Amino acid sequence: KYSTTSIAASVVYGQNGNLAANTINNGGVSASSLNAPLGVFYDSNNSGLYIVDKANHRVLYYSGNSTVATRVYGQNGNFSANTANNGGISASSLNSPTAVTVDKTKGVFIADTGNNRILFYAAESTTATGVFGQNGSFTSGIANNGGISANSLNAPLSVNLDFIGNLTIVDSGNHRVLSY
Repeated sequence: KYSTTSIAASVVYGQNGNLAANTINNGGVSASSLNAPLGVFYDSNNSGLYIVDKANHRVLYYSGNSTVATRVYGQNGNFSANTANNGGISASSLNSPTAVTVDKTKGVFIADTGNNRILFYAAESTTATGVFGQNGSFTSGIANNGGISANSLNAPLSVNLDFIGNLTIVDSGNHRVLSY
């Protein structure tokens, strides 16, 4: 994290506060460690930061200015787990997530690339209530489940919301962009 007037970082996420470290999961898999972070989303309405922790198969949420995560998506609430689809493919598991975005109601959308889906979580919940790309199934991770259609995904890499709430998904494995 950089202040607006500095070219030197003053805060670090993922290294237990050590600006000079570069160790994978420094100190072990925890609410303060990262392994291959891939994306961030700052929720200005909630003053929170979401970090996509791809190789730990999770997304972490940091409240306010804390560098210790207070919420974990993708590991059934366990900050010390880092297994793909921990507990099986479900509404609480992730496999190599790549992107996160948040809507005006604090609902969270996560591109669960390894499971060929986008998951939607209601505000502050870490169990998904909606799934895009798997024909409504939370227990399937098949690419193009049911065939290539408007309801299927293959390795979605990005999920974004525009200013009026339209959802856009980069469906990389199908060489297309979908808008909802």
